[in-house]
Amino acid sequence: MKNKIPEESVLQELKKLTTRIFQLCVENNMPVVIGYSYELSRNEDGYSTNKSITAYADEKKGAWNSTIAAAVMMLRMKEVPKKAIHAMAEMAAACELVRAMSEDSDSEEKSLH
Repeated sequence: MKNKIPEESVLQELKKLTTRIFQLCVENNMPVVIGYSYELSRNEDGYSTNKSITAYADEKKGAWNSTIAAAVMMLRMKEVPKKAIHAMAEMAAACELVRAMSEDSDSEEKSLH
């Protein structure tokens, strides 16, 4: 991150947009996670950030997606080790490969009938 606090107008616009997206998702029973962060200050001990996290998920109402729920938990953490990020990237790539193979298999089955 760079040591620059966004202008107040930018922060107000982000808040307004986040509130509207959140309202739309709740009204339509859709899970959502929105997050952004910016650096407040930096010194020899590290840096201080401000992070905004807005989320909605309600499994009982059917507004549920496990990846969005996991993203919320990750965003609540102060820091995520790079190894964990790389492991998740590998898992995502593997899931995409399996999904692509499944789609190919489905289209082959349809062409046989």
